[in-house]
Amino acid sequence: MGSNCGYHMVRGKSNLNDFTLAAKACLPIIVSILADIENNTYPQNCFLNITVPTDVQNHKGYKMTRQGKSIIKTGWKQTTNEGHGAKMLSTMTMDFTPSQTTQPSVDCTGQDHFLFAREVRAKQMDNECGDYSFLQEGYITVTPINALFTVDVESSTLFKDWLP
Repeated sequence: MGSNCGYHMVRGKSNLNDFTLAAKACLPIIVSILADIENNTYPQNCFLNITVPTDVQNHKGYKMTRQGKSIIKTGWKQTTNEGHGAKMLSTMTMDFTPSQTTQPSVDCTGQDHFLFAREVRAKQMDNECGDYSFLQEGYITVTPINALFTVDVESSTLFKDWLP
């Protein structure tokens, strides 16, 4: 889904260029943050969650968003030693390989080991103007958050002025 948490990785691997492109896309915002910090105008106790789409070179622009409220409940299921379980796709959904019969894996000591894969058991997606929906559309999302309470409208207006 982007370089926020590495959901863009293919088979658990990414390359330096993925992060370089994401950093370059965020430079205008970073420069604005530094200027506001230097001028003592940056809001206290405020953080920005910036998420870039997988195809950051062809992003559609920047969107000031609110934090999404999607809920995904996951659990574990037993899988085979040949299976790799689920992989996270760039759409923040999980792709499952068909399940085969469950067989224990035996290590060099002769002990059986069972493998487990994470599975999505239920999901409730927030499709209304949250960061997730704009990210799915190919935008770089900028979401003001605060560890203590919701960020006020005035701060959101300030941050929106920074977007290229």
